[in-house]
Amino acid sequence: MINIDNFDTDAAIFLVAVLALIVANLARRWHGPVEPDDDSDLPDATEPDDLPDAPLVDDATGTVFELSNLDHRSADHKTPDAVVRVPNNFNPGRPVHLVVYNHGFYTDIRGAYRDAQLAEQLAGVRANTVLLLPEWQKQPGAASGDQGRFSQAGLFHDMVNEVFSKIGVLRGLTLDNVERITILAHSAGYGPAETEIYKNGLQSKIVNVTLLDALYDRNGFDRWIKENIADLAAGRKRFYNFFYGTAAYSKNQAGTVRAALKDGGLPDSALVEDYDHGEVVMSPAAVLSRSLLFKFSSVRVNGMEPHFSIPNLYVGPAVLASDSEPFQS
Repeated sequence: MINIDNFDTDAAIFLVAVLALIVANLARRWHGPVEPDDDSDLPDATEPDDLPDAPLVDDATGTVFELSNLDHRSADHKTPDAVVRVPNNFNPGRPVHLVVYNHGFYTDIRGAYRDAQLAEQLAGVRANTVLLLPEWQKQPGAASGDQGRFSQAGLFHDMVNEVFSKIGVLRGLTLDNVERITILAHSAGYGPAETEIYKNGLQSKIVNVTLLDALYDRNGFDRWIKENIADLAAGRKRFYNFFYGTAAYSKNQAGTVRAALKDGGLPDSALVEDYDHGEVVMSPAAVLSRSLLFKFSSVRVNGMEPHFSIPNLYVGPAVLASDSEPFQS
């Protein structure tokens, strides 16, 4: 969602990013890999026609479910509406940590689950940490931020309850059984992340918002940061921004955080900014030790551009950080 007050600037930056992505993709197709400029926003991606058709495979420590034709869905499309991973030793009598992953352009929830290696990254999570990938796009795989019905107030709330009702081990549970929520957004996933945060009555449950090169709406997460700044400073909640192509907005956002801490009379010791070590991957322990983190990353995973590698590096550490806090019930 582009901020209306800054429409011309934000729209131009996002459209330029999309055009750069398309040009890079065409160049790769005919001329091989293209090295992005230092200030390029979005590198190469998978075309919609290349979306994988192979079914997901259950991993050693969890079971994966694909759900289609939900009553609460973004649109009437042919791909699944939700991918859900439940740890094998899930205990329905204990509180749930719901992790929500929002994919970017040129993929769908099945592709995002595989490409970001989410099964591997979540192998060490707590038994009651449930992963949900909602299909937020009206047209999965498109270069479009159109959320279809997903943008309606309360639809994601009702989608979660419906998803729980359709999976045996989760049946009988609702959002009332979810004690904490972690929201992750990669690239264009910032739009549905904002929808989930602001339009579904879940603010009290959200303990972690993690952006994975996703700050294309310059001020889109400022409200959540400011409303939770005391908890963020104290380490009770977390905000992480791992970035490559969104460096300008991300660094500005760090300044917003510092100002919010000052306005609240809070120390800025919880805020860490690492812009000079892009080739260094932060360890899970280092991420865990911080509750306000801005990290530039230029690391490539399996030959992918940094923009597409960031989810592979930092989903696991972000989720494990949320897992580290004891449940209150």
